[in-house]
Amino acid sequence: MSGKLNVFCLCFFIVFLLIPVCQSKAYQQVKTVRQHENQEDRAVMAVYQAVKKYNLSTLNDHCIAYDFDDISDIHYFIVRVREINTDTICKGDSNISVNLFSFKVSRKDYSLLTDKDSKDGIFHLLH
Repeated sequence: MSGKLNVFCLCFFIVFLLIPVCQSKAYQQVKTVRQHENQEDRAVMAVYQAVKKYNLSTLNDHCIAYDFDDISDIHYFIVRVREINTDTICKGDSNISVNLFSFKVSRKDYSLLTDKDSKDGIFHLLH
């Protein structure tokens, strides 16, 4: 009987004490992924809106890709804006994707800097 009680106690311990810890870690991982996706969405949307507002490209929306990078810079997200030719609307070589310009998006307030029209690659405010 004592052996069965020990097994029961061990099972109880695993089920009621360890599972909440595992669930908590899984919840934190999901929360981190969602936070990352939200940051990416906000940064790319800010760049998309700037491209439209300042007429930075005459290309159709189907012909533009936004590449998000949150690793290269500790103060900014980097969003590269490039031409893609994967649609019949875009016309061009589908094997070529030209980098048009890039943006630095502040991690603090999502303000923007761009290297559009920069001859030396230095980022500047939009005018």
